[in-house]
Amino acid sequence: METESYTNGGGVAKEIGIANKQTIRGNDFVLRFLAFVVTLVAAIVLGVSKQNELVPFQLVPTLPPINVPASAKWSHMSAFVYFVIVNAIACAYAVISLVLSLANRGKAKGLSLTIILFDLIMMALLYSSVGAAAAVGLIGYKGNTHVRWNKVCDVFGKFCGQVAAAIAISLVGSILFLLLVLFAMLNLHKNRRYKDAFMPPLTDFSTINEMGSSSSNGNKRHKKEAPLADDTMHKERNRRGKMAELYSLLQSLVPTISHIHKATREKIVAESTDYIKCLEEEILRLKKSLVVYKPALSQCRNRVSSVNATVSKGLAFFGIQFQLTQGLMTNIFSVLDKHQAEVLAANISVSDHQLTTLAITVMIGNNE
Repeated sequence: METESYTNGGGVAKEIGIANKQTIRGNDFVLRFLAFVVTLVAAIVLGVSKQNELVPFQLVPTLPPINVPASAKWSHMSAFVYFVIVNAIACAYAVISLVLSLANRGKAKGLSLTIILFDLIMMALLYSSVGAAAAVGLIGYKGNTHVRWNKVCDVFGKFCGQVAAAIAISLVGSILFLLLVLFAMLNLHKNRRYKDAFMPPLTDFSTINEMGSSSSNGNKRHKKEAPLADDTMHKERNRRGKMAELYSLLQSLVPTISHIHKATREKIVAESTDYIKCLEEEILRLKKSLVVYKPALSQCRNRVSSVNATVSKGLAFFGIQFQLTQGLMTNIFSVLDKHQAEVLAANISVSDHQLTTLAITVMIGNNE
């Protein structure tokens, strides 16, 4: 593994590791070459399988059996045809992917991901073809008494042996493609862990500090270390600038991060999590307050009721305007009866908007 150094805002030089650019490892080459050989052999073994035999056939029980010529060939079963086609496709793909991997050498990440995706597809196709061929082969070996399918491997033993060998070889090819996918995933995981482990703190991404220290420490860096390539330095400088912008944006969203002296990744995550928890608690508190005041708000909403009262010489005149609801009229007269007010006259009218106006004349006290 190679090393590369950078200088932070304080002028202190630090070293970080960079991964080797060569992504084509020996195991990848070996696995793809073996997958090519194995799938080619499996397709050839089943593709050339053919056996002719004389099968005794008895028409009448009293007569001796008649020998009838019969042949067994891979093209007679659709499962075997699918098996040969899939292995041929996997064989061709193994050659193409091997050439592309050698030509790419990790330069184009999109091509590497495409190869991994097609490795996964080839693995699935091979496993499906192996399963289909094995199912048909098992019926030929043991038969099926429930549907009266007789076994044929006792007659076509050579053909069944070639089928079994082709299935076993193709299964090895499926395992090889599975190993290719696993190694690719492991390689991606290692690269991710490697980048996380050697990523410098965000406080060292300040473009201002970098520009200020570049002039003063430039000569020292050139004397102690080999200079980076121009494109590598340009990409690294752009990456640090973007990280500094994102860090400033995060500081504006989470105020507590600005008080962190050393903005490591763990501290940023911890402070952001605590701030989010505080916001969630505040939201819950506001929701509870809204639930408490909601009934009172609903009672005050759309209130159009009004009461006007005039008292003169033992008589009271009430003008009540309200939205008519069930039981409200009964409650009004119950209140008057409770206070021993004698109703002399009552008049009610309802408008088009279901607004009710009630005029009541009552006698209060003794008017004698």
